[in-house]
Amino acid sequence: MEMYDGYSDEIFRFVLSQTRNRDRALDITQETFIKTWDYLRNDNEIERARPFLYKTARNLIIDHSRKKSTPSLDALLDSEIPHEFADLDNENQEEVLDRKLAIEQLKHLDPEHFEILSMRFIQELTISEIAAIYKQNENAISVRIHRALRSAQKYLKDDYEQ
Repeated sequence: MEMYDGYSDEIFRFVLSQTRNRDRALDITQETFIKTWDYLRNDNEIERARPFLYKTARNLIIDHSRKKSTPSLDALLDSEIPHEFADLDNENQEEVLDRKLAIEQLKHLDPEHFEILSMRFIQELTISEIAAIYKQNENAISVRIHRALRSAQKYLKDDYEQ
């Protein structure tokens, strides 16, 4: 229960950023915690909860994306989350819109680049936590982040020049 209280919102936001479908994100988030509890119930230990949950959620996203059809208009509209936006003042609304625009632009990147940038800068995972998710060393993850940033910079520059 402590793990759910501490990480459920964060995992949901991660899954939502990857799936862009609120209902699917809720289902995958729930499934993430069910799989985690099953894992613990089988006398397994989890050394670091946050990377374990992200890895589980990531694997479930991959599984669901293999089964998924093209997103409907309803699914795209569900991803907007307007209720969180309405309560903000004008300055915060601008910040949210800028962030949303940046995220939308980054979604045009290679999915691997978007995923790693999302983990690092949107979900604010540490390089160590990302390394645990991918089962790679921290140097390899730093290189992947650097390459993804270069790709994003090139994409945004090319897009701006057009």
